[in-house]
Amino acid sequence: MKSSREVMRLLCDERGSASVEVVIFAMPLFIPLILLASQMTAVSAAKIEISHLARTSLRAFVTASSTPLGHARVQQVLELADTSQGGGGKFSYLIECRRTPCIQPANRVRITLEDRDVGVAVTASLSTDHWIQGELGYVRGEDRILGFRDVADAEERLAPFLDAKELIDQAREILNSLSSR
Repeated sequence: MKSSREVMRLLCDERGSASVEVVIFAMPLFIPLILLASQMTAVSAAKIEISHLARTSLRAFVTASSTPLGHARVQQVLELADTSQGGGGKFSYLIECRRTPCIQPANRVRITLEDRDVGVAVTASLSTDHWIQGELGYVRGEDRILGFRDVADAEERLAPFLDAKELIDQAREILNSLSSR
């Protein structure tokens, strides 16, 4: 059995008291810090995901042949993203264009996409192509940029190039058939 002197010495010994103090005083300070860091990480990840979704939606919009088709494409992209995340229609968007209609050569288009569940909104902008699909294929949207007076003039002036393309295609077929022997 230990004497009272040894018991008093053990009670007055301060070895290990620093670890007890850390547990008692520092842990209540670290728990909110850890919770804050995890919340900031979740919001940051959501913002990155929504930013990617905004760029993808905008890319789908500006590659459409018309503004209504562009909106339909954006809604389809957002529906796919929404169903992959559990549904509920949590996305809303706003498309703004420098000039109307939105789908025209060299137009600047901006989308603001909001995730209502997280409360994060991001903006992305993109320019439409300088060349828009027309009845002659891809034609610059500005008047007479290619120097054609009308469709007949364009067909007449492009005919030699179209004939050359056919000759090149025939030569490729011959070369491919010779190389496969």
